[in-house]
Amino acid sequence: MQTKLHGLEQYEIELESRPRRTWRSVLSHLISRRPFDMQRFIAGFCDASTVAAIIVLPNAVVIIMAYFFIYGSSFPLSSVAAALHLSSDSWIAYQVFLTLFSILASLLDIILLFCFIEVLSNSLFLIGLATIAGFTPLWVPLVANAALRKYHWNHDCDGFDGTVYLAAVHYNQQGLSQAQFPASLGGEEWQLWQSSQGVYQFAPIGTESGVSYNFHLDTYNVNNSTNEGGVLTNQDVPLKFPKFGLSSGSDWIRGCYAPATLLRNATGDVVIKTGLSTYTDCSKMEVCVNKNAGTDAVFVAVGRILIALEQAAACCTRRRYK
Repeated sequence: MQTKLHGLEQYEIELESRPRRTWRSVLSHLISRRPFDMQRFIAGFCDASTVAAIIVLPNAVVIIMAYFFIYGSSFPLSSVAAALHLSSDSWIAYQVFLTLFSILASLLDIILLFCFIEVLSNSLFLIGLATIAGFTPLWVPLVANAALRKYHWNHDCDGFDGTVYLAAVHYNQQGLSQAQFPASLGGEEWQLWQSSQGVYQFAPIGTESGVSYNFHLDTYNVNNSTNEGGVLTNQDVPLKFPKFGLSSGSDWIRGCYAPATLLRNATGDVVIKTGLSTYTDCSKMEVCVNKNAGTDAVFVAVGRILIALEQAAACCTRRRYK
C-alpha cells in the first residue's frame, strides 16, 4: 500500500514539473525584454512599410483598374466607356496593363501567404486554397465582369416596349447583317445590304421596301420620302433624325467597338438606347426601343445603328482571321 502511494506521489511530482503554457507565457514571448530603441523601431517601421507598399500598391492599382474595366464594360453609355474605347489601341493597352499588374499582385500575394503561414507546406489542400486566393487579382475582375454583363444583358431593356437583337457579319464573312424585332414591332427579321457603294438598304427579309441610307448625299428614305439632315456620315457629332425629332447627346461611333447612343425625342423621352454587345462576340448587341416616336423612327434609327455595328464588327473580328 505504501508502495502505491509512493508511486502516486512520484507521478504527481512529474506532472507538476512540466512547463505550463498560459496566455502570460505567450505574451512574454511577444513582448521584448530589451529596452526601447528608437533607431531599431524606426528601422523596423521602415522595413514593414516597404514590405506593405510592395504588397499593397500593386493590389490597390489592380482594384482601381479593375473597377474602371468592369464599369466601362458594363455601362457602354458612360464617360468611362467612352474614354477606354477612345481608340482600339487605348483599349488593348488598358487590358494589357491590367493583366500585367494582376499577375504581379497575384505573385506577391502568393509569396506573402507562403511566407507567413508555415502550415501551408504540410497540406496540399491548403496549398491549393492559398494559390486560388493568391490569384484573386487575376480572376475576380473577369468573373465579376461576366456576371455583371449577364445581369445587364437580361435587364437593361426592362421598362421599354421591346428589345431588338442585332447581328452583324464578321470580317471576310459571307451573308447579311440582321436585326430581330420584338413582337411589339411586328416580330420580323430585317436584313441590311448595300445596293451600291455608299447606299444601304434595310428591310424585312423577302421584301425590298424599308429604309434606305445614302451616304453620298447624307440622306435617308423611308416610305418613299427622302429626308435630309440625318447626320449619317459624321462620326464626331451626335446622331440626329430631325424628321422624327430624335437626337443623341454626344458622339456615338467608337471605331472597333459597338456603337453606343441614347436617342431622345423632342420632349426628352428615351426612344432608343443601345445596350451591351455579347460577352464573346463583338458583332452582336441589343438595342432597347420605345414606340413613343412611331415605328418608322425605330426602324430608321436601328438600321443606322446596325450599319455602325457592321463597320465595327469588320474591325473587331479581324484579329480572328490573322
